[in-house]
Amino acid sequence: MTARTSAGTTLAISSASPASFDATGFAALTYSNIGEITEIGGDLGRVYNVVTHNPLATRATVKKKGSFNSGSAQITLAIDSADAGQTMAQAALDSDATYAFKLTEQSGRVRYFQGIVVGFPVNYNNVDAITTGVLTVEVTANAAGLDYVTVPAP
Repeated sequence: MTARTSAGTTLAISSASPASFDATGFAALTYSNIGEITEIGGDLGRVYNVVTHNPLATRATVKKKGSFNSGSAQITLAIDSADAGQTMAQAALDSDATYAFKLTEQSGRVRYFQGIVVGFPVNYNNVDAITTGVLTVEVTANAAGLDYVTVPAP
């Protein structure tokens, strides 16, 4: 059985862009781990739009793949003002630049991608709760349409 929990998963950020859109290019970057993450939600992966056509002669709906969206992630975390990764994520929110991300699963498999940070609101909750934030990253594709690089677990 290969099912597993998400325990041990980490996410790191880099302000640099890879020299090449492959494992070597991404691995050469310097990353800062984003600390205190409790959940990585959203849709990390391509989702295609469906384009339809209904010819009168056949009445059948013809379906084709259209454009795709590379997905997004909503990362819930405890706010830590001393965390270098969170500080870089806050800087990314205030920038139009694309940042590189490294998602490492507990198995050791790595998914690299680039994205723009489009949200990082803070929730102060109540007296019995940790101050949290939700970092929203929109995954971007490069000019050639590449969006993810996956490196298998060792």
